[in-house]
Amino acid sequence: MRKLLAFLTMAGLMSFGIGCGGTPTTGTKRAEPTKTTSAKKTTTNGDMKGMITLTVDKADVVKGREAKVTIKVKRDLEVKGAITLTYDPSDGLSVEGGATIPADKDETEATIKADKTAKSGSITVTATAADAAKPATAKIAVTVKDK
Repeated sequence: MRKLLAFLTMAGLMSFGIGCGGTPTTGTKRAEPTKTTSAKKTTTNGDMKGMITLTVDKADVVKGREAKVTIKVKRDLEVKGAITLTYDPSDGLSVEGGATIPADKDETEATIKADKTAKSGSITVTATAADAAKPATAKIAVTVKDK
């Protein structure tokens, strides 16, 4: 009985020692804590890398005349090159100038023209850049007046 009690006591102490970080005697390895590392995302679409934001003015233009608007761009640090602007005007409206915002500028000016059949509407501006993840769009609200 003494031998059994001594054996059980030793077995209990050994298992207690293993569970508390002691060295196991059976040859199994203790699990190492997992290490996590993080890195900046460098995907080319959908994250904040290479984002551009457009701000546009409203425009009031008389039929048969023109009005100037300012298109501003906000670039994040990754967007350093020129930004190309394209325009999609409503019927009777057209846009001249303002096709590019140079790398060292944050705005450009464009001229909106309204022909004699023009009605109030909008002009969609799309900005693209080679180092931007995706294009940015904005709408210029155009109010067309008779006089």
